Amino acid sequence: MCLAASPAAGLRPYHVEHYDATLRLDATSGRLTGAARLRIESTADALSTVELDADEMSVTEVRAGGHPLPFVQHPDAAEGGTVTITLPRPLALGKRCLLALRYTGTPTRGLRFFPDQAWTAFSTSYWLPSDSRPDHRATVQLRLDVPSGWQVLAAGRCIRQHVQGGRLLSTWNQRVSLPSFVFGFAAGRFQFADEDYGGVKLRMFSARHTVDELRRLSALTRPMLGFFAGRAGVPYPGASYTQVFAHGTPMQEVGWFTLLPEQYADDLLAHPDELWLMAHELAHQWWGIGVTCRTWSDFWLNEGIATFLADVYLGERFGDARYRREIEHSRQVWAQLKQEGQDRPLHFTGWAAPQQAGGRLPYHKGAWVLHLLREEIGADAFWRGFEAYTREHWQGSATSEDLRQAMERASGRSLSAFFDAWVYE
Repeated sequence: MCLAASPAAGLRPYHVEHYDATLRLDATSGRLTGAARLRIESTADALSTVELDADEMSVTEVRAGGHPLPFVQHPDAAEGGTVTITLPRPLALGKRCLLALRYTGTPTRGLRFFPDQAWTAFSTSYWLPSDSRPDHRATVQLRLDVPSGWQVLAAGRCIRQHVQGGRLLSTWNQRVSLPSFVFGFAAGRFQFADEDYGGVKLRMFSARHTVDELRRLSALTRPMLGFFAGRAGVPYPGASYTQVFAHGTPMQEVGWFTLLPEQYADDLLAHPDELWLMAHELAHQWWGIGVTCRTWSDFWLNEGIATFLADVYLGERFGDARYRREIEHSRQVWAQLKQEGQDRPLHFTGWAAPQQAGGRLPYHKGAWVLHLLREEIGADAFWRGFEAYTREHWQGSATSEDLRQAMERASGRSLSAFFDAWVYE
């Protein structure tokens, strides 16, 4: 995953409460036609403009109350494309307005097209004008207009679908607020298998795998749900969990489902112990979605934690030697980055463009530092602190300081020196 949010986004004095989007997908041309309504609450005394992230798209119209609004689009800004909308009158603190946008695009990122499939990747701003700040959560309703014969999976649950004029119209509603970067969908001609496991419906989709093969993949997923729930102290948050094995190289967590490469499914069927990627993406349902970083400067709290928990899971499943192998891989990646002059603090505020806050470092240095922290304070204190951190910030956002404080309470000792050395310097 890479990042897409302007550093100036922290200054945006508004909150999008709800997105309602209708998307028509043309797989032949790779073109998207969209209409979206955003319900916005002002967090300023007099909100006069609204800036949204909008990459590789052309906004053709913005309206409020049926009246057109002026807007300026910057599709190729270094920090990411934006559209700035001037409101008809300043919006007082706590007041709301509804903005309606129409747009088109042929994205090269964020939405991938194939002749028989389409799926989303990071970032949502390539297919929906949105606020990409990770700590701002919203509900979303998506209406997907796709070729008849396709199936659609999206964040939330399907509330209706029907065929009209040779097209499938599918509506999905996500009532639990999520960060916009984990909105998403997949559509195409899929085989599928599903089963109930511990009150959660597990669903597997692929264009080239049989129902029996999908059930074998589902069996690999089941124990992960209980393991991560136990480490989090919070049960899996959805009624269902879906894994879509798609064309190309998707590796993306979405609210209540994951996109993975169909080639990875082949690898898993041949080598069922190669579970790291499956575990990493499932871990994001707790760390990265259930609890997300408050700003991209603490991106390691999403990716480092998911990487470390995947390592820990493989150790639980296959023995301590496997855990040591996985965590040593992270140490080696970080050591190589350091040798190349690419080391930096995990809590990184020096980024001029958002992509600089991403890369491999938050994943692998983050995992290695969590390993060292567990060694420093002991496993019992570490997992008590980790569970407290997760529960205290559930359905919200967190900072590196929040993690430090949870670990200090659990261990009964100051960790300022550790965090200064490994997180902030």
